[in-house]
Amino acid sequence: MTIQKYFSWNWSNAVLTFISAIPVFLIATLVDMSIGMGMLIGLIPAAITKIAPTRRGRVSILIMGAVIALSVLIGALLKSYFGIVGATVSMGAFAYLSAMFAASKKGVPAFMFFITPVIGIGLSITDFQAGVSIGLSMVLGSTVACMISLFFKETKGVKKAPAVNPNKVIFKQYAPYFTTAIMLATVIGFYLDHTGWIVGSVGLVMRPVREMQEMRSVFRIVSVVTGIVLIYIVMLSNAGNIIIAGAAAMMLVLASGTHESKAYIMPLFMTYIVFSFMMVINNEMNATHWWLLAERILWVSAGVVIAYVFGLLIPKLVNKKKAVE
Repeated sequence: MTIQKYFSWNWSNAVLTFISAIPVFLIATLVDMSIGMGMLIGLIPAAITKIAPTRRGRVSILIMGAVIALSVLIGALLKSYFGIVGATVSMGAFAYLSAMFAASKKGVPAFMFFITPVIGIGLSITDFQAGVSIGLSMVLGSTVACMISLFFKETKGVKKAPAVNPNKVIFKQYAPYFTTAIMLATVIGFYLDHTGWIVGSVGLVMRPVREMQEMRSVFRIVSVVTGIVLIYIVMLSNAGNIIIAGAAAMMLVLASGTHESKAYIMPLFMTYIVFSFMMVINNEMNATHWWLLAERILWVSAGVVIAYVFGLLIPKLVNKKKAVE
């Protein structure tokens, strides 16, 4: 077992994110922290998008930003106007259709594994106008990063091994479990302060392959706890704006450089960045608000438990019963 097996580093992505974050850091420290941290959130889609070898292909950075922004906006729309029943039914539909699309001949699991959870995360945004602002920030951040990426020289690219075609039947069989878990998490989430934390956790952890879900479950909890500990240390230290903005920007650079790692450590960086943003805009950058950090751990853990029940435990019992019959 080697570190290289689970962790990878992409210098091009890290450098692009670092350069893109410089003006954001300056705005945060010299103009307004809330605006600067909001712009940093806007850079997240660009940070987790791999730079294409050709300049023409780098429009993918902008496309990814638009897709994530739209997904978050849909989640905010559901939370603001659809109510618990409408949002639950809608999330169930997204979950089921994305799983069935993954099971189709030309379908891909990206909608199931990424888009649906991001829509769920958007449920944490209780004000639709705030969702619009965050979405626009993401599109703007992706546009800036895309333009900067054009200055990077083109490369030949690395030839990838032929993709292994996934067993489409697995996705079809998994659809009811995935749908039920997402809907249950949505119902529970509506009674919590941050609906998206538990819904997003379920969607980002559940996988049809047992070993993969087990690994993602462990890494997600460990990563979130680590991110919470780090942000709490900053809160205890009464750090100034330069440290707060600089640390958040460096977390984004680390997220960008490691986003292709097999180890699921992205929640560490996202937890730190998002909480830095929340604490700044609410003027709560002090240790008295530890309860908010504790909620993050509890709701994420609850999502992992729901994912375990519907993604691992129930399927195992059903398969065992079928084997006996």
